[in-house]
Amino acid sequence: MKQGFFDFYDEANTFDTTPWRKALLAPQLTEKLAQLEQREAALAASHGLSTPAQAAQLFSMLGAALLIVIAVMGGNTVWLLGSAALIGVYILLHITGKRRAAAGAATEEARALADERAALEAAVRAALGIPEDAVQVDILRRCWQPGDEERSGIVQLGDYGNHPRFAWMNDGRLYLSDSSEAYAFDLAELGIPSKVDLKLLLPRWNKPEPPTSAAYRAFRLSVGAGGVYCRPFFEVEVADTGRVLRFPAYEMPVLLKLTGLGGFAQS
Repeated sequence: MKQGFFDFYDEANTFDTTPWRKALLAPQLTEKLAQLEQREAALAASHGLSTPAQAAQLFSMLGAALLIVIAVMGGNTVWLLGSAALIGVYILLHITGKRRAAAGAATEEARALADERAALEAAVRAALGIPEDAVQVDILRRCWQPGDEERSGIVQLGDYGNHPRFAWMNDGRLYLSDSSEAYAFDLAELGIPSKVDLKLLLPRWNKPEPPTSAAYRAFRLSVGAGGVYCRPFFEVEVADTGRVLRFPAYEMPVLLKLTGLGGFAQS
């Protein structure tokens, strides 16, 4: 099984990506980002449901489900009245949480944090050399554990994650950057994409349009418990490294347009 250029490895299986790294965010900016995220989280928590209310919301949902099961198995509709009451509690708490979150987003502190984030993100883009016309694409990263190399192509839930990257072209190179590092690959060192006909469960969805929208209909994505199901994905070999770049099928048209490489048309 091929290993990815950006995969997560244990300490015994590391890969030095330094030769391809073109920019690294300064520690000061990294610290500012971390501090901002902490303040944003604190603000969201202060305007969300309290911990007891969150617990009540969870137990009301679980209790309603349990009473429905008891009612169905026992044939006693009285239990359904109790489940309806618990569902009402859950809905009430859900609406309350939404209203509190909306109120928090409208505060002076929230607006100040939003302005600070915009300024900080602009500074990050400038430091990493990310141009205004860069597009966002998902790359696939695998978490390797000892013994994974012997699984012989078997993919388990949680093996891969989809991580957003800014992508752009400059001087015959494909650049990929997150919020901390920018990497560059000469097109000449990238192989023709090869299809891997395996289904993956993507834990998050990073696009503004939902996966079931018309924009992604051709890729037959489906939403299930835990994320979005995607099949196939593509691997692009990086010459002389034994490593690959991985992309979901829905990113291949974007990469074709960006790079002009005919191989990226295989979607």
